[in-house]
Amino acid sequence: MVRSLFSGADVQRSVPGRFWSGFLCLVLCLLPAAASADEVFSRLSVLGSSEPVAVYDMVNGWDTDFRRGSLAYADARVQSGFRLSGWTLAYERRGYYYLGFSRDTSEFYNNLEQGIDTGRRYELDLKVQTLSLRGVRLSYALNYRSVTVEPVLTYYRVGDYQIGSLNGFSEGSGDLEVSALLDYYFNEDKLLEYPANAGEGRGISAGLTLSYQYDDWLMSASLQDLLNRFELPNAAFTRGCINLAGSAQAVCSGNGAASGVSGDADYRTDIPLTFEAQAQYTPWNLQLDYYRHENYQRLSARKSWPTMIGTLGVSAHSTRQLGLHWNSRWHELSVAADDADWQAARELQLQLGLRFPW
Repeated sequence: MVRSLFSGADVQRSVPGRFWSGFLCLVLCLLPAAASADEVFSRLSVLGSSEPVAVYDMVNGWDTDFRRGSLAYADARVQSGFRLSGWTLAYERRGYYYLGFSRDTSEFYNNLEQGIDTGRRYELDLKVQTLSLRGVRLSYALNYRSVTVEPVLTYYRVGDYQIGSLNGFSEGSGDLEVSALLDYYFNEDKLLEYPANAGEGRGISAGLTLSYQYDDWLMSASLQDLLNRFELPNAAFTRGCINLAGSAQAVCSGNGAASGVSGDADYRTDIPLTFEAQAQYTPWNLQLDYYRHENYQRLSARKSWPTMIGTLGVSAHSTRQLGLHWNSRWHELSVAADDADWQAARELQLQLGLRFPW
């Protein structure tokens, strides 16, 4: 049961596939029609963090060195569109994945995966939210002297989703002994194969970007998902009590190893705020960044050098990442990781984009 909630299968479905073929098709289609646009663009952005194991293993199975942790987070987006006279219109596909859990829960799950029996008691606390989204993003930049304000509105349709929580404990040795309460909403059941018949969800997300130029300083702040709401009609759900091996100190009571109720009901949810702040000192080509989403936060410093082939840069991050950057009028490429082997990295970031100014 816990294994199913930890599964990374939804991440694979949420991260957009076949990026390159779609990217090239979009560029070929948009170029003739966008002659009057300031810019035609397409951009891939991926941020991933996993404390217990590598990001790759969070998706594919816990096979590498384990560390007790309490967070796994990913936000992946592909945006394609154009900018014209301050307006930006883009089609977006997004995969959002957030797991918050106690350190005991991560150790318990790793032991379960590896077949390790310690005999100790574990306090289980797990919260899961994954959403696969696609939609249209619209923004407009308002300029007044040295200040720019850009409100952003995105209309989403919701594909796959898994939202749930598990609270309880596990103890004993030998037979697995677990007592926990489960609250789980989904469009496809990963636990008990309940036949879901969920309708297509919809949602709206509003954000805001502010920037200010003062002498040689450029400062900006971004509030993503500042106000948002997702409606999931006829969402399938399971609420129940899990008691394996008949614990005498069960957190709930029921008939058999698992009991509860499953059904369909309208459900509402939202994505927590993401805050980003940036300060640039242009004479030194130096940039400081701060990023926060729920319990995930990162402080970064970046140094850049103009060259004949574009702007090259390096960065260091509080999450033990090192990054390389290459930007020009036509493209952007940024890669940051905490390990040279990307499959072993617990912190990953990739930004890749093409721009066609007009």
